[in-house]
Amino acid sequence: MTDREGGTSKVLVLLDELTPSAALRLLTAGAAGVLRRDTAARHLPWAVTAVAAGSVALAPEITPALAAKQLRPWRASREQAAARVRIAALSCREREVLGLLADGLSNADVAEELTLSDHTVKDHIRAIYGKLGVDNRVQAAQVSWQAGTRDPAPHHAVPAALSRT
Repeated sequence: MTDREGGTSKVLVLLDELTPSAALRLLTAGAAGVLRRDTAARHLPWAVTAVAAGSVALAPEITPALAAKQLRPWRASREQAAARVRIAALSCREREVLGLLADGLSNADVAEELTLSDHTVKDHIRAIYGKLGVDNRVQAAQVSWQAGTRDPAPHHAVPAALSRT
């Protein structure tokens, strides 16, 4: 938006009802700030100063929710990176076993899939628990899901996975 002198105008939007998603849409569309109309009298002095200085002015009531919404992908990527570091400590075979656990397979099914004995599968699972710092197969599967190496198993597969250790 351009003003009469050819400079850029900054828009501070006042709304009756304000949600984080509405604020994000307005900011994405070019608004320099968003305030709630019922609290605007209190916030306009600092908001106008902030906008004039090139900052964004957000209603304090929605700032925490908007920040959380924007940080969610960043936090998820940090969790994914941490999970991948934990999985990197596993041997190739342990990663195979973990993947099958994350898919909801029982020990017997893992043994059959990888042509191993049940005892060997249990040994791998114990090693996986120790290296990942988890206590059970659900927690181990969760690390795999967080790392993005496997999608969460379908609900019908989970009871079978929990029935044996």
